[in-house]
Amino acid sequence: MNYYTEIEPFSKKNDVLSKLKKFNPEIITNDDDMIEIKIMSNYSEELWIEISTEFSIFLGDWHSHYFAHIGEYYRFLDDLLGILENKKSIRCAYTGEHWCASDLAMSSEVNQDEIIERFGNDKTIKCSFWDKSKNFVIN
Repeated sequence: MNYYTEIEPFSKKNDVLSKLKKFNPEIITNDDDMIEIKIMSNYSEELWIEISTEFSIFLGDWHSHYFAHIGEYYRFLDDLLGILENKKSIRCAYTGEHWCASDLAMSSEVNQDEIIERFGNDKTIKCSFWDKSKNFVIN
């Protein structure tokens, strides 16, 4: 199989749920065309997962969509578990109260100079982890 081999996202539903078991996932919607899963952090933060014609992750001001390809599925799992295991963090840039950009980065990439270079020194940048005690802000 190559990266772009198409898959049926619903066929991966049980695999996703089994990988999330220790995070106490709550199935919100489970019908013929979509499953929505919510996971709550110890800090009352909600992470949402949607499996429909693609895979999606939503957390705070960041979200990402992953196509129905086998390689994208593995990237989806890597990002999802990376967030939940604090191996990846979300970085959101704001001008005042207005969102400008966001990305997902390895937690080892918390070098403030690199983050400022990525988003610009005229922004407030919020770096968020699933474990909120690790969060920080760059002004």
